[in-house]
Amino acid sequence: MSIFFYSKLLLLMFSCFYSAVSSSLYSSSCQLQEQFNLNGMHKTGDVILGGLFAVNLFSADPDLTFTSESQLPTCYGFNIIGFRQAQTMAFAIDEINRNSNLLPNVTLGYNLYDNCVQLGIGFRAALTLVSGQEEQVTLQESCVGTPPVLGIVGDTTSSNSIAISTVLGLYRVPLVSYSATCSCLSDRQKFPSFFRTIPSDVFQVNAMIQILKHFGWTWAGLLISDDDYGVHAARSFHSDLGPVGGGCLAYTEILPWGDDPAELKRIVDVMRKSTARVVIVFANKSHMMNLMKEVVRQNVTGLQWMASEAWSSLDVLQTPHFMTYLGGTLGIAIRRGEIPGLRDFLSQIRPDLHQSSKDGNSMVNQLWEHTFQCRFAPPPAGWVEAGGKLCTGQEVIEDVENELVDVSDLRSEYNVYKAVYALAYALDDMLQCEPGRGPFSNKTCAHLQRMEPWQLHKQFNLNGMHKTGDVILGGLFAINFFSADPDLTFTSELQLPTCYGFDIIGFRQAQTMAFAVDEINRNSNLLPNVTLGYSLYDNCIQLGIGFRAALTLVSGQEEQVTLEENCVGTPPVLGIVGDSSSTRSIAIAAVLGLYRVPLVSHFATCSCLSDRQKFPSFFRTIPSDAFQVVRQKVRGLQWIASEAWTSVDVLQTPHFMPYLGGTLGIAIRRGEIPGLRDFLLQIHPDLHHNKTDENNMVNQFWEHTFQCRFAPPPAGWVEAGEELCTGQEVIENVENELFDVSDLRPEYNVYKAVYALAYALDDMLQCEPGRGPFSNNTCAHLQRLEPWQLQEQFNLNGMHKTGDVIIGGLFAINFFSADPDLTFTSESQLPTCYGFNIIGFRQAQTMAFAIDEINRNSNLLPNVTLGYSLYDNCVQLGIGFRAALTLVSGQEEQVTLEESCVGIPPVLGIVGDTTSSNSIAISTVLGLYRVPLVNAMIQILKHFGWTWAGLLISDDDYGVHAARSFHSDLGPAGGGCLAYTEILPWGDNPAELKRIVDVMRKSTARVVIVFANKSHMMNLMKEVVRQNVTGLQWMASEAWSSLDVLQTPHFMTYLGGTLGISIRRGEIAGLRDYLSQIRPDLHQSRKDGNSMVNQLWEHTFQCRFAPPPAGWVEAGGKLCTGQEVIEDVENELVDVSDLRSEYNVYKAVYALAYALDEMLQCEPGRGPFSNNTCAHLQRLEPWQV
Repeated sequence: MSIFFYSKLLLLMFSCFYSAVSSSLYSSSCQLQEQFNLNGMHKTGDVILGGLFAVNLFSADPDLTFTSESQLPTCYGFNIIGFRQAQTMAFAIDEINRNSNLLPNVTLGYNLYDNCVQLGIGFRAALTLVSGQEEQVTLQESCVGTPPVLGIVGDTTSSNSIAISTVLGLYRVPLVSYSATCSCLSDRQKFPSFFRTIPSDVFQVNAMIQILKHFGWTWAGLLISDDDYGVHAARSFHSDLGPVGGGCLAYTEILPWGDDPAELKRIVDVMRKSTARVVIVFANKSHMMNLMKEVVRQNVTGLQWMASEAWSSLDVLQTPHFMTYLGGTLGIAIRRGEIPGLRDFLSQIRPDLHQSSKDGNSMVNQLWEHTFQCRFAPPPAGWVEAGGKLCTGQEVIEDVENELVDVSDLRSEYNVYKAVYALAYALDDMLQCEPGRGPFSNKTCAHLQRMEPWQLHKQFNLNGMHKTGDVILGGLFAINFFSADPDLTFTSELQLPTCYGFDIIGFRQAQTMAFAVDEINRNSNLLPNVTLGYSLYDNCIQLGIGFRAALTLVSGQEEQVTLEENCVGTPPVLGIVGDSSSTRSIAIAAVLGLYRVPLVSHFATCSCLSDRQKFPSFFRTIPSDAFQVVRQKVRGLQWIASEAWTSVDVLQTPHFMPYLGGTLGIAIRRGEIPGLRDFLLQIHPDLHHNKTDENNMVNQFWEHTFQCRFAPPPAGWVEAGEELCTGQEVIENVENELFDVSDLRPEYNVYKAVYALAYALDDMLQCEPGRGPFSNNTCAHLQRLEPWQLQEQFNLNGMHKTGDVIIGGLFAINFFSADPDLTFTSESQLPTCYGFNIIGFRQAQTMAFAIDEINRNSNLLPNVTLGYSLYDNCVQLGIGFRAALTLVSGQEEQVTLEESCVGIPPVLGIVGDTTSSNSIAISTVLGLYRVPLVNAMIQILKHFGWTWAGLLISDDDYGVHAARSFHSDLGPAGGGCLAYTEILPWGDNPAELKRIVDVMRKSTARVVIVFANKSHMMNLMKEVVRQNVTGLQWMASEAWSSLDVLQTPHFMTYLGGTLGISIRRGEIAGLRDYLSQIRPDLHQSRKDGNSMVNQLWEHTFQCRFAPPPAGWVEAGGKLCTGQEVIEDVENELVDVSDLRSEYNVYKAVYALAYALDEMLQCEPGRGPFSNNTCAHLQRLEPWQV
């Protein structure tokens, strides 16, 4: 039963693996970047499953100095339990292959890797599995290389699983863990493709609290590991112990990684001195072993221990040596299971038969060496001379007492076993598909020879209405009020939700969009020779359904619409009108924003959606809630209504008037749409929206209005005397809210939204040949129109140099940007940047210098010239993101790779971005990031005994994540508390800054920690000086700790004695001379688009290059000649005495250069790419680095 449960669980999880991703993984033209040197074990098969196990307990990281080629970590400390878990997976696959009833005619294979209990190694292994980089396994003779795995069993720890699942979840690659218990992993939004065969810690914490409650233990201590496993358990205890168990925690201590005698002594001192006799420990084996050494050393007895599943059943702790201390421990254990045949399988392991070194199956070799204390040839240097034995592979493992073959207590192994079977049953279910009744195009089934992971996803069954056209617009509307979710028992095929409760207002909104499209198609002045079509879907006021509909629209999976006769299928929509609610719009816009698909809502008012950083492609034709807020002092029940209900007819009745009379409210603007009523009166299911076209919205309207059903009716409908719909019913004779167009509010917003998209498209199609925004100044063509072509080239401030290989850079050359007014009444303009930042310019120049230095180095990248494209991000996410997209798409035309190929080749790497928020958005690799400076600051607080402090943060990811770390770690790690946490505003906001400084002044906390950047600090200090707030002990983050502008007599009265974390300072020989030689007429002339140097020149000499701004000369302003002598000017640019961020830029460029150099040193026939080939400079692609 459990196996069947997990098979259905995995079948659900396999949904939404996009074909574009899988196709790229299988493509014969795909070449590898660099192969990771991973400890693994492999077996060929028709279908490959991946596995991640802790076969070694420790790893040694190389020294990353960037002065020599980086080495990969080495693993040591063989873990026989982890090896047994890996072998259990191998056994399960072998057992499945011998089972004629499960996956008949299909042979499963595996790729199992050692994660060395280290995130970096586990992450490399996971990426290797899903990208198919290994060459040990073949799918068929003509296709060499590992096919992408269809699922991964692992990872061992919660922290690893969080990081890996964050990435794999983007592509719906299933990760099925056998031991990751963190409750955080149950978040389906963050981890949509994570599953496990072990319960969440939610159940474990609740069980422990119930045990405490049962025995009346209300005062306990908590020890946790310093990882997600421990931290989330601590959060659960802190939030639940009091309300559920009626108890309190006397202390919470974080156990250190590794053997830290001083810290362990301190923790055990706390335990010994505390009056709490119950100690709860959420930690793993290594933490517990180190802790118990100190407990034994101090001889701390008389404690009642409570154990988490990670150590409750460890044999090494169940010895007479520890019984004096741990006797009577209560714990939660993983369920034990039996696996018949596993012992015999383990006993047959031989390195010479199954896991020879040439096959890369080094795990078995490691077992052999660990067991027999020998080494396979060639042995390490000096091994034989020191008397060490050589392994022959003929040693008799049965003669050795070994934990490997002890199968009496299989717990995590049993979870591994279940995970493999869950994946196998899910795959088997898919391959049982009957031809002609399959879930794919034309009801086909998946084929093993051409199987792709996305084929495990079924198309969504959505309620919609469609019209063909040259260009398709999407729409999301609430046609039904309710949805019924199916019962997820996993005992039968999963059903999709059903919608009911027809909403005639939502239907009218959808019809308004249809009307607007029809009106535009009849307008010869707007989009001439172009016919708009639409695909409108019902979201049933449910996020899941709305999200499915949005994905269906942008992926073009529907088959009702054709672009041209030889191309069947809905083209991806160029924009979507909707969604009707803020919650759904937030979720949908967060995804569509990644691809700049415009979502224009007619009813979502949440002010949060105005955040251009989070929702760059969200627009609306209704005002934000920020304009709705009403502050009024009233007595009694004076109702104040939001726009969502202020004009609802059902509340404007005598029944409610005694209660709601006199309500004040904000209403959506009412508008008139001439011709809409006549359009609505012409709706007929037999003419425009018949069932064969799957336009079932109109059918639903008809059935709702006439209380009939179209054939075939529901079972028993006719027998009960009910009518069948004919489609000939006379709609004009019915009083219906549909035709009441006297109060069009959201409908008018829909109408405007459609026109906004139409005008944007019309503007693009007015392009003049030879003056277009695309490659070689071409224009878009309707027959080959693609959504990305609606994106104009970005007008970016940059600096460029041609080369064989281009490296990109993002720097803050200007401090501020002014966004244009988005009125939708005229063509939108791009933001303008101002406030020249000479430090940011110097950073960009440092990158240019490093590249120049590398080009002059005959030992590094010989015969290769590096070039660069450096852009200004203006400290604004939208501009930085545009610049990053420009860099990777190669749309700029300033740089050539060779004469026959005009345009910047995609860059091989980008140095930047400046801020955390920008870097998070641009990198989109890991959603997990910790602020490394927080722990250092906590240690400073602890050292000085400062336990009461205030925290000021910037309103961005940099500040917010620092605050989270302080809130979660300051108490447990530093024994302190935060008196207040305030968010510093962007820009100069005197009222808010006054309020914040008032809080600081009145607080008893004299220590103030500030995680913010220069602009925040400058604005804050103006108010601190104005209020004359002295006597504070400031602690600075690296973003402002070394700012010269704050280290002046003016601020010393307030900031003197500040402690801060600073970026490492470095020296860059030759940089000053390079900076002194900058000339706009030689290196960065305007015709090359190198406007950064022009800006420097204008900023330094207070002049303007021709043509100057209007009125500049008349007002006495000077023109720049480019001959000005920069050496005569005192300038921060050439002050290289304190290079910090510049030194990091310098190292970043060299890191990229060394990586490229290593790749180009490849020996033909021994390369990392297909058929052991090497990359060629003339055909170099970024991913090859």
